Amino acid sequence: MKRVLCFSLLLVLGGSFSAYPSPTTKKITLDCSSIAPNVITGGATVSLCAASPLAACSGQTVLCGAISCDSSGAIAFPSNTISCDAPFKAAGVSFSETFADHDGTGAVIAAGGNSGASTLQKGRVGFTSVQASGSDSVTLTVK
Repeated sequence: MKRVLCFSLLLVLGGSFSAYPSPTTKKITLDCSSIAPNVITGGATVSLCAASPLAACSGQTVLCGAISCDSSGAIAFPSNTISCDAPFKAAGVSFSETFADHDGTGAVIAAGGNSGASTLQKGRVGFTSVQASGSDSVTLTVK
């Protein structure tokens, strides 16, 4: 009887830990990385999208909000993560990402951004977008 109870408990506990992220809740991370004395800052706005037979993000969407990072930690953490809940299975992502790379004196040496839409890869891969200036980068990840 003890073996049956222990086995049942293991099944219940094991079933509560999924090998894959939730289909409706996604973690959005923005990470700023630079080599001193440079400082890179970044910002992104992300929406999750329902599956669509047409192009990525042409159906139902939910705005997740804005997220920012700062490699120096002066105006934001070097890495930030927010959670986004969708009322549907998230199959895609729409994003707008910006960055500004500053030298040791504070002068802007590069700035830019990217925007678009993409499907989310299955499993733990999700979606990644990298904006870089030399060895400094801003990385947006959705999982």
